[in-house]
Amino acid sequence: SDSPFLIQGWKTWRLWQFYKPLFFCIVPLLLLSGSFLLACPKLPEVPFATIDVDKKEYQPGEEVTYTCRPGYVHHSGMRKYTCNRSGRWFLNTMKCIRK
Repeated sequence: SDSPFLIQGWKTWRLWQFYKPLFFCIVPLLLLSGSFLLACPKLPEVPFATIDVDKKEYQPGEEVTYTCRPGYVHHSGMRKYTCNRSGRWFLNTMKCIRK
């Protein structure tokens, strides 16, 4: 009679033969297309500032720029933020203060 290890090995080999095209063709295409990237959520509001492009979510690589409202000036933090590949923004420390 056949060894259970031989039968299991044969099943594993057959599964690999079936899924190999998926692994070597489709997975790299998904990675190259960027469909594995996560969207960033809406940025938090900064008091006395506006955002140039206000959306519910942003795709990796999209940039958002804060501008202080009239009567206020940029005091600290970055004004421009970029959505990264993990779907997160850098910590927002932007502040606008009265002129």
